[in-house]
Formats: sequence, C-alpha cells, structure tokens
Amino acid sequence: MALMVVVVCVAMWIITRHGYMLGLALSCLLAVVAGVTQVLPWLPSFGASIVLSNILYATAVMIGAESVLRRSALRIGMPWNVLYVAGVGAVVTYFYFVIPNFQARVYATHLSAGLLFLGVAYALRGLRLGPVWERVLFWAAVLYALEFFPRAILSSRHVPADTMSAFADPVYWQILQYSSTVVAAGFVLSVVVAALFDHVEDLRRDRDLDRLTGVLNRRGFEERTEALMRAQGTGCTLVLCDLDHFKRINDTYGHSMGDRVLGIVGGILRATAREQDLVGRIGGEEFAVMLPDGGTDEAGRLVRRLQKALAATRFPLPPAAAPIAASLGIAERTRGESFLALFDRADAALYRAKTGGRNRAVFDGVAPGERDGSADGNCEPDAASLTTARPSASPHSRPS
Repeated sequence: MALMVVVVCVAMWIITRHGYMLGLALSCLLAVVAGVTQVLPWLPSFGASIVLSNILYATAVMIGAESVLRRSALRIGMPWNVLYVAGVGAVVTYFYFVIPNFQARVYATHLSAGLLFLGVAYALRGLRLGPVWERVLFWAAVLYALEFFPRAILSSRHVPADTMSAFADPVYWQILQYSSTVVAAGFVLSVVVAALFDHVEDLRRDRDLDRLTGVLNRRGFEERTEALMRAQGTGCTLVLCDLDHFKRINDTYGHSMGDRVLGIVGGILRATAREQDLVGRIGGEEFAVMLPDGGTDEAGRLVRRLQKALAATRFPLPPAAAPIAASLGIAERTRGESFLALFDRADAALYRAKTGGRNRAVFDGVAPGERDGSADGNCEPDAASLTTARPSASPHSRPS
C-alpha cells in the first residue's frame, strides 16, 4: 500500500511539478525500505536490522514533515532534521544493545514522531481558516499526530519485552498495520488532494494573469471583482486608470518600448495598491483597481500614491519624451449595483478626466470644476460634498 502511495505522489509531481510531492514519495518509499529491513534478515545481525529500520522510519517521518511544511513555504531545517534522526537512532541503539527493552523503543519512536507532527500541525494552524481542502489537511495532520500516542500504548501493551516475541505477537501487528494503512494513508491522501487543488489554482492564476504587466487580465479581474461585490455588498470602489497619449509612445518609439512602459506601470500599480485590492489590465493601456473598502476616501489616497509614483519613476524613454501620466475615473458602488453599471460610471468619470486636460482624477458625482484631481496629485475628494452631476458626452469616445 505504501508503494501505491509512492506511485500516486510521483504521478502528482509529474502533473503539478510541486517539489513537496517528491518529498512525500521519498518518505513513503523509505517507510517501505524500513519495513523490509525490519522483517528480512539481510544484515549480519537482527539488532543491526532493528536499528537501521528505526533510523529509516525516523528519516521517513522527518522528510514527510518537511514536505508538508514546504507546501506552506515553511521548513524545519537541516540541523533539526539531523538531530531528530540521530536522537531516535541513539535511543533505539541504547534500548536494544545496552538495556534491551521493546516497549521503550516503541515509546521513543512513536512519541517523538507524534510530537514532531503536533509541531507541524501547530505550524499549519492557519490552514484551518482557509478553503475546505486546507482545513481537511490541517485536521488530518492533527489526527495523524495524535494517532502516534495511543498506537504507542496499544502496540506495546501486554507484549513481552524481548524483540522476537514482540514481533510474533498478532495484536502488535494488527494495531500497527491498521494505524499505518488507515490514518497514515489518509493523511498522505489529504496532502495529495491539497496538491491537486493547488495545481488547479495555479492554472487559474496563469489563465487570469496578464503576463506583460503582472496584474490580472480582464477576465480574471472581472470574475474576482464580481465575486467580491457579491460578498462585500456596498463600499466597493472602482478606479479606472488610462495612460495619457500612450499611442504616441507606440508610434514614436515602437511597440516594444510601449510594452516596457506598460510592464513598469503594472509594477507601480501592484506596489501602490493594498494587499486586499484587485488590480487588472482591462485593455491596451487601461488598468483598473477595485478597492473592497474605504470608499472614495481610500480611492483618493490610492490616486495620490499612484500619481506620485508615476511622476517619480524614470521610464526608459529618451529625455525629449513627454512624461508618463495617467487620467483616472473613480466611482463608488451603490446598493445592488452591477459591475457593468459601476464600470460605466467610472468610465464616464475617466472620460471627463481625459477631456478636462488629462493627468488628473475625476470622481463620479462631482460636478465639473468642483474636485477634479490636478496634475500635482491633489485629488482626494470629500465624500460628503459629492453631487450627482453626470457627463453628457459618451464615455466610449474618450480620447487616448
């Protein structure tokens, strides 16, 4: 059964290319080798087989723990790995050759593994707040850790102290095999399922990512924004950002230079937006940022940061080139408003920013000339003073 798990883990590595799946495969393979070493007399003495088998088991447990942690970008570290394996090997050697005691070896190996995986579960405690598959992985790790403690007690209870008699006892093997096949295999299966979901998420991110700018493409941005709006209700604010006179860059310096500028602007947007904000490229030189909270006040702070960052950035353009600037349109969602309606209002505000002189921000609902953001970045609105004035021109014919 362990060999079957090895095959599954290797197959998942081939599919996902997640390195921790190879670690799990190696862990299960070492457990197989340890089991074979324990029952087949291929070493000069039975004692040597017992010591080597337990060292291999400890190594398998340690590699398995490291692999599960690596999925969450955590690690134990090589010094602790070596200390754990060496410690288990020393204890097993002592209780076989110095003071022969089967129960002591069982307690030492099982309890140390249980404590190790309790530490792993504690390190992964954040998973219990994540998606379903991450919560399943966390509780599987907890169950796997706790299972070592009753196994140590039950597998050594009423068993003779000498090793050969202990291995002949059917109760010991029944408990060991049941716990190994059910609990351990279930734990590894939960990691495999989590790896599969990780792979699906990776594919989704790759599908929804604009490779040139590093932000979401239009499809990804709209899907995540609509999901956010369903969960958030009111309070969401949409910021549309359109680079001014971008066509001149492509026509004068070539599309490769234009792509470089877009890539830099994408990095600026990622740096100026907050962690919870959604950033996307929705077409050509037009970007969008969805703020889940803070309203127009927070949008004004974002606009100021963005304008300052654009002004301070040295783009790879000739000295005679016009500076890179952007026009912005901002709209705050009203109750029950769809994404399309919110987008149209932000787009109308962006049109006003373009026709009003560019390099400025306009907040939807502000009458012309009241609080349009100027080139110096002084564009944060007072939400209480917003009016319901709307532009009469069509936003779909705005200048570049």
